[in-house]
Amino acid sequence: MLAAVSAVAALAVPLILRTLVDTYLGKTGNAQYVPVVIALVGCLVAGSAAEGLRAYLANRAEIDAALRLKAAFTAQMLCTDLRFFSGNDSGFLTSIILNDVEATTKIYSAAINLLVAVVMLVFSIAILFALDWRLALLASLVVIVSILVVTPLAIISGRLQKTLLANLALGGSTLFRVFTNVRLVKANVMESAEVDRIGAVLANLRDQKNAMSRATSFIGPVITIVFSCGVLALTIVGAARVADGTLSGGTLAAFFAYILGLIPLLFQIGSGVQASRMAVASSSSICRIHEEAAVGEDALQRASCAPVPGPGCGPLVIERLRLSYPGEERPAVSVPSLHVPEGAFVSIVGGNGSGKSTFLSALLRLHPVSEGAITWSRTSIHDYDLKSWRRSIAYAAPTATLLPGTLRENLVYGCEDLPTASAIEDALFAVGADRFVAAKSAGLDTVIDDKGGGLSNGEAQRIALARIILQKRPLVLLDEATGYLDEACAAQVLATLRRKLPASTILYTTHRSSEAALADKVHTMERAPAPALNPAERSEAR
Repeated sequence: MLAAVSAVAALAVPLILRTLVDTYLGKTGNAQYVPVVIALVGCLVAGSAAEGLRAYLANRAEIDAALRLKAAFTAQMLCTDLRFFSGNDSGFLTSIILNDVEATTKIYSAAINLLVAVVMLVFSIAILFALDWRLALLASLVVIVSILVVTPLAIISGRLQKTLLANLALGGSTLFRVFTNVRLVKANVMESAEVDRIGAVLANLRDQKNAMSRATSFIGPVITIVFSCGVLALTIVGAARVADGTLSGGTLAAFFAYILGLIPLLFQIGSGVQASRMAVASSSSICRIHEEAAVGEDALQRASCAPVPGPGCGPLVIERLRLSYPGEERPAVSVPSLHVPEGAFVSIVGGNGSGKSTFLSALLRLHPVSEGAITWSRTSIHDYDLKSWRRSIAYAAPTATLLPGTLRENLVYGCEDLPTASAIEDALFAVGADRFVAAKSAGLDTVIDDKGGGLSNGEAQRIALARIILQKRPLVLLDEATGYLDEACAAQVLATLRRKLPASTILYTTHRSSEAALADKVHTMERAPAPALNPAERSEAR
């Protein structure tokens, strides 16, 4: 509606100007021109106001659409299989959400601007032909030449934009990896090498942006030259026809008003085409990621989902379990048999590469099972509702994961019921975290970053273990969760953890014999043997 008001006002202004010039201009003592002037000013004001309001509403709708699309895309990624994140760089995914989604949503406003510009262009040319077909032919020739010149430049600009977006994603991914692993960079004195590598990426971005700048800077002068030549031709022809009386001054004024209005229309069409091509270029990356993330974890569970039993649920049993990574014949994990009674305290030991962490990932249903079965309370864990199953598990990774926020927020993260203040204090005391938390000026309200800023690795692990106590889940999985604590402290914390969670079945991986000695049962994992070769393969191997 606002676009229609703006378009009608813009088309009416030259016609009102023609009436004013031909009928009233130069005539004194005639006040009849006042309503015409008021109508002219009214159209200008109404058109400008409608266009400004339309642009504001379109931009707001675009921002809202971008926010919704980013939220939906993020939600889809978080709900997809873990292998999706293994195959895509985190920095690249971040760039897709922040940059490509933003560019894609601009297609809405670009399409509206393009449609309005095309409609106004068609009506303007039609009115020009109604005013004077000879000058209209000349004006149409100017427009056609401008389109023929601008279109190839817009196509080139779109291709450059697509390349630029890809390089922006690469640059964001490179910076993300370097900043995430800054400790490794500094420990190996690789600052100069990384600066050079990032410099090369940024130089490539500079070259791409310079190419884009050259293309866009070239379009403006070209259009200016074409239109200048066209306006000069129209001026000469129109002035000659006014002089010989075959064309009125008002018609010539209306012509120039329409011609001046065509210039921003052509720019609007060019920018609309460029924005549309940029959106298409961005959407190609988004579609690829969307297809990869299309199979969410919820789609991987079976149609009939049994409820996860509560306390007293029975043993955890693993039979002939084999897990493999995509493209690899050798199994990553091989567990012939393991029976874990309810409430048992079991240590998982084995050398590097034996699959201890992958085995825990399989229990969390983060890694698909190739062969065998895992049952809990005599029911396959894959028959349970996925989210309900994971809510029954408390998990701590080798490197304690802390999210940006306060210590309190990290302690209660994942707890279904908000723990009381006394429960939090008890959990901190149990893992030996009470003293360093009390030493903080803000205590539990101390704000930390995502890397646990202000906490040592050992302190971060104690916070993660306190969270395990507060969650009180029936199954606890600890993946070398005490690795940053000294042996005496680690043994003490594990013993306390067992005492605090007597009804929970606890599995923990470790390389320390002192920690393994605390367990009711020790299960040793070994790297799975390579598959046997048939005679033809053995001959080829030789």
